[in-house]
Amino acid sequence: MLMRVLLFFCSLLFCALAASAKTGVFTDFAEALRTPDQVRILRIPMRGLDSLPDVFDRFPNLEELNASTNRLTALPPTLWTCANLKKLDLQQNKLTALPEDLGRLSRLQYLSLSRNRLTALPQTIGQLSQLRELYLSQNELAALPESIGNLRSLVLLLVNSNQLKSLPASFVTLSRLEIADLSRNALETLPEDWSGLKNLQMLYLGYNSLKELPWSLGALQRLQELDVVRSGILRMPNSLADIQRLERVYIDERTMPFFQNPRFENRQQIIIGNSSMQPRQYGN
Repeated sequence: MLMRVLLFFCSLLFCALAASAKTGVFTDFAEALRTPDQVRILRIPMRGLDSLPDVFDRFPNLEELNASTNRLTALPPTLWTCANLKKLDLQQNKLTALPEDLGRLSRLQYLSLSRNRLTALPQTIGQLSQLRELYLSQNELAALPESIGNLRSLVLLLVNSNQLKSLPASFVTLSRLEIADLSRNALETLPEDWSGLKNLQMLYLGYNSLKELPWSLGALQRLQELDVVRSGILRMPNSLADIQRLERVYIDERTMPFFQNPRFENRQQIIIGNSSMQPRQYGN
C-alpha cells in the first residue's frame, strides 16, 4: 500500500515537471534547475524571500521574472546576464539601489520597481531602448536621471509618490509616451517646451508644489485627461482650450480654469474636486 502511494505521488510530480517543461512556466527554483534551458517564465511572488539564488546564468531563455512582494534588499549578479529578459517585476520589496548592470537587459519591455526604497536610478537605465512600461511609484526618488530621455519606446511612466522637485530636460523628448503620472511629488518647476511629447494622452500632476503650467501644454494635441488637483496651480493656461481631444481636466476650487474654445467646450469637462485621489494602477 505504501509503495502504491509513493508511486502515485511520484507520478504526480513527474506530470507537474513535464507540464512546467512544456509551458516554460516555473514557480520554484529547484524545479527550474532540473530543466534550465526550458525556463521562459519564473514566478516567485509572495514567498517572503530575503534574497534570490545567484543561478540566473543557468536560464539562457528566461523572458519573465516575477519576484514581487518579497523582502529583497539586493539582486544577484547573474540576473543581469539574462539577455532575453523582457519582463521584470520587482515591486513591493526593500531595494534601495540598482546596479549599473541594469542597462545590460537590452530587451526589457516592462520594469516594475514600485513600492521599494529606491533613492536613485542608475544612468544606464537609458540603455533599455525597448522598454515600454516603467513603474516607479512609492519610492524615495529625489530625481530622475537625464538618460531617461533615451527611453524612446516608453509608453507609460508611473513615478507618483516620490520626492521629485524637478524633471530632467530630456523628459520632454519621450515622443511615444502616452501616460505620465507625476502626482504626489514635490515638483516646483516643469520644463518649458512640452511639444516633443506629441503622443501624451494622460498627464497627472496633482499634489505637487507648482506655481504655473507651461503654455506649451497646448501643443499636446492628443491629450485627453489632465489632473492638477492640489498641484499649486492657480491659473490654467488658455492654450489648453485648443486641444480638441481634451475631455477631462481636474482642478481644485483655488484654480482658475482656462477660457474654453466654443468649438470644444461640449467635449471639455472641467471638473472641480479631488478625483486625482483615485488610485491608478494601469495593470501594475
